[in-house]
Amino acid sequence: MTNGYKNSRYYLGEIKGETLTLESITSDRAQCLSKKLSHILPWSEIALGEESLLDHFTRTDPSLFRFSIHYGDDLVGAISVREPWLKGPYLELLGLLPSVQRLGLGSELMTWFDVQAPEATRSLWLLCSDFNLAAYEFYLAMGYQKTCTIDSLYAENFNDFLMRKRLK
Repeated sequence: MTNGYKNSRYYLGEIKGETLTLESITSDRAQCLSKKLSHILPWSEIALGEESLLDHFTRTDPSLFRFSIHYGDDLVGAISVREPWLKGPYLELLGLLPSVQRLGLGSELMTWFDVQAPEATRSLWLLCSDFNLAAYEFYLAMGYQKTCTIDSLYAENFNDFLMRKRLK
């Protein structure tokens, strides 16, 4: 483990002959990703629009580390980590465009999330919407466990699972 998520650029390796990198998100990339991500799960289902995502990517928040995800020469998603949080970092957002889903990028990003956690970290945290079954199963496979259900956090009649991966 390291001391957090404060670098502006990360090289995560190669997957299927293409490099996977993270870069601190810029306003241009934030606008592009807000538009694209707002049309896919979970954001499309809970009607969390482009403006809300853009606000997430651009508002001033010294505890939120936001990165654009690059696969080869393509901008393919975003990841946001809140640190500090509850005895460990919180994965606030992970969004990959459909064109690169199921290629192994998500697993590499989750490994990066684990490895970058500060030394004293006891737990890694995230939320997953109950209707997003593919994401829920992915997080279970990555070692996360459901700790509780939060009713109507983002929208009425939708629930989210708070998930935790214990490190110590």
